[in-house]
Amino acid sequence: MFVEIIFFIFIIACFILAGCGFANQKRIKQRRKAFEQNKNANITEIARTATGALYHNRKTNELQAVNFETDKYSKIISPAKYTKIDIFNAHYVVFDNENKCIYIIQSANLNYKKIEYEDIISVEMLKNDKIIFRKSTIRTIGGALVGNALLGDSGAMIGGLYGPTTMKKKIEFIEIKILVRNVEHPTVWLRSGIKPTAAEIKAANSIKDSISVIIDMVDNEEQERDDKKNSVADEIGKLLKLKEAGILNETEFTEQKRKLLE
Repeated sequence: MFVEIIFFIFIIACFILAGCGFANQKRIKQRRKAFEQNKNANITEIARTATGALYHNRKTNELQAVNFETDKYSKIISPAKYTKIDIFNAHYVVFDNENKCIYIIQSANLNYKKIEYEDIISVEMLKNDKIIFRKSTIRTIGGALVGNALLGDSGAMIGGLYGPTTMKKKIEFIEIKILVRNVEHPTVWLRSGIKPTAAEIKAANSIKDSISVIIDMVDNEEQERDDKKNSVADEIGKLLKLKEAGILNETEFTEQKRKLLE
């Protein structure tokens, strides 16, 4: 009799939970529909989760996330454009090439973090707590070379998330670790759910690939700036020799130097 009572209570609880879930999904659907009907014509949905969505205002270049389950809105992110968006474990990961930054927005509590491209030091992907990919900058930070000296071979692929289906079944969870130039909060983590889906694995690879490209892009831009500075320094050195040889007077030297520094 006791077992039958417990089973009956269990069945009733399941019905209650199912009813609550259905009511919740219905409420989310109604709020989503109402928002779509009343939103400004310049506002476009650019990403969606089960309980919310991310919107972009084309006129003002603003981003805002909405959680239809709690009926709450994120702070407006501005200025913001989007080059690509990945959704990873209920996080919107927005890449903005124009403003050179990444926005990581939590779809549940609607908090977000902004990462400047130039502040990224490295990205790692971990599978079941083991590093399978790492990519680091070769820029100097505080006078020290970052790259091989810090993390080993830049961009070394130690393993991978692609492969036979039997291998994918062994993945308990995956993580992306982003190291940034921020003393108080130097590490940004993105973690999948338990036994990530194929969509989460695809998004994780997309995020780490994009950040790897960003690291190379910023490194190349900085190298070009350094080359230009070195070129200018060389030219000023040549002018100085001409001045010392008496070929240029002080006024001519100053004028030529000013032109180089413009």
